[in-house]
Amino acid sequence: MRLKLPFFSFILVMLFSACAEDEQKEIALAKPNQVVLMFEDMPVNSRYKWEDGRTSGLTPSHEICYIDDHSIIRHLTPNYAPQSDTITLELSRDVVEILHTYKGTDHLSFRFEKGDSVLFTYKGIKPFAKILNREVSDAEVNYDIRKREKLSNDYFPGLMRTHKSFALTKEFDSIPWSRKAEVAQQVGIKAALEEFDAEGEWLDSLHQAKALSSQAFEFYHTNRTMNMTNARFDVSFGFDLRPVDGIGEVPDPRQLLAVNLDSASTRFYYHKLLEEKRRALFSSKAILIKHPNGSYRDSRQVYDLISQSDSISTLEKDLMLVTTIGKIYEQFGLEDRQEYWEKFRKDVSDPVYVDYVEKKYEFGQPIVDEVRLTAYDGQQLTMSQALEAHRGKLIYVDFWASWCAPCIRTFPDAKELQQEYVDKEVVFMYLSIDENVDKWKNASEKHALYGQTPGYIITNKMRSRNMDYLSVTRIPRYMIYDREGNLVEGDAPQPGTPQIRQKLDEYLAKKV
Repeated sequence: MRLKLPFFSFILVMLFSACAEDEQKEIALAKPNQVVLMFEDMPVNSRYKWEDGRTSGLTPSHEICYIDDHSIIRHLTPNYAPQSDTITLELSRDVVEILHTYKGTDHLSFRFEKGDSVLFTYKGIKPFAKILNREVSDAEVNYDIRKREKLSNDYFPGLMRTHKSFALTKEFDSIPWSRKAEVAQQVGIKAALEEFDAEGEWLDSLHQAKALSSQAFEFYHTNRTMNMTNARFDVSFGFDLRPVDGIGEVPDPRQLLAVNLDSASTRFYYHKLLEEKRRALFSSKAILIKHPNGSYRDSRQVYDLISQSDSISTLEKDLMLVTTIGKIYEQFGLEDRQEYWEKFRKDVSDPVYVDYVEKKYEFGQPIVDEVRLTAYDGQQLTMSQALEAHRGKLIYVDFWASWCAPCIRTFPDAKELQQEYVDKEVVFMYLSIDENVDKWKNASEKHALYGQTPGYIITNKMRSRNMDYLSVTRIPRYMIYDREGNLVEGDAPQPGTPQIRQKLDEYLAKKV
């Protein structure tokens, strides 16, 4: 079957507003140039708890993705249960693709048409969509969730199961530790190939039975083919399917490096391919920087290579630069961020990208020395003021975020440590790097941090020289300040270790 890549020309504006809900649950009907998405009692899908107690999820967390009119992927989280919420899309194109997060890191693709009013309901955490304004088969509107039920035994798809994290599941308990990852990967590859073939047959049967419209058939067929194409990039999934027979209809990803697919820029597979193209053509040529938590390519070099390239389209260049300046923001300090922000403003062709990056990464905010904090009650203060309030005591600082599972796993140890030192001159302070105040407050209350210890959210983490000096490039991260407010341990032991007790006792024994 021939692969057809859709062409979309559109204007998309996202309006996100709370939907007041009365006893009759009033339905918001879409106008002809809209798609309205309604979510009833939405559960949390951006986090998933495994049988062994592990938690995995998205960083930062989100439930819904869409692609805006400038091919930028946007992430949203409507109100969770027991509330409902509504997202209204104003658009001129005929079709919009929505990704709904599922089981932490899986994504379900939904295809909606202009004029659709859609209601999402949930069985447990499983999302089901219903189009209210026209007759559409369940197989068409809920294709991806039905595919997982039918082809993946209601489990994760084979492509996802090639990831090394699946080696830790009970399925591989009997496999020697040294071979777990390899065996799990091979099982995932086998499942992926079987599912790919089975999906092709299933798609054909649905189309022949008229359970899918021709447009929906092409949409899901293209997703199937391009998802497998993305999987053939070993940099993404840790394996290479190129030598495997039986997937001849799947394009060789190496050939796609020279192909312009901008006509499909409203599809999520396009953005996956674009990232692989960025890695293959540019990231692979930058030096590798080693870090205590791993290694990464020098994103400054990557940026320069992209900006100087004449082998990619204008749209590809703009989107690659958006991604790469985000990497610079995460990996480097204020000077590098500011230097490349100035370059970025000149290099991109569309000012919308400048506005997007400026807001997302706080480039429009002034650079100051102090770390600015907001307390639970809304009080504004600096980190220096927070430390000064506890002068005369040791301060054990915990940097964390609501989406950081390793941070949250240490909270029971931290509470136990606090009890041990409750009568001693030690203050336990929590500093969140969350971007969303509500998520910070909700997580603080959920984990009983609220009101028990000094807790704040950092509001200028990327525009503060002092924060830059602290170099909090990973979390959880712990620090100790002495009785006079001096930083004495910039990378202190975690709360569940005997080492932290030794450190605290050592500093408590010192005279002021």
